Amino acid sequence: MSAVVTRKGKVLQDPPFVQKLLNDSRFAWIWLVLRVWVGYQWISASLHKWSSPAWVQTGDALKGFWTSAVAIPESGSPAIHSEALSPSPFFIGIFTSYFSTIARAVHLL
Repeated sequence: MSAVVTRKGKVLQDPPFVQKLLNDSRFAWIWLVLRVWVGYQWISASLHKWSSPAWVQTGDALKGFWTSAVAIPESGSPAIHSEALSPSPFFIGIFTSYFSTIARAVHLL
């Protein structure tokens, strides 16, 4: 890994353990196990969705996910939230329209 120099001229480097973990080929077996596990989880989740009618036939699962994601609760903060901007009804309307269209298209398949 290369060092990063700040505006003030200070050199920032990764800790030695991180350098060894990312650059030493002896740790390749750890990354292999991690990649295989993540790949298995990804394939397992996708097979679950492909075999569920709520995901591939009716689109109810996707519609339910996005309906709850863009909902504005009575109290507290919404699930889709930005610190800089409060969620605009305009953008929430766009998300709702877009993903309900996708859910209807999936339903037609």
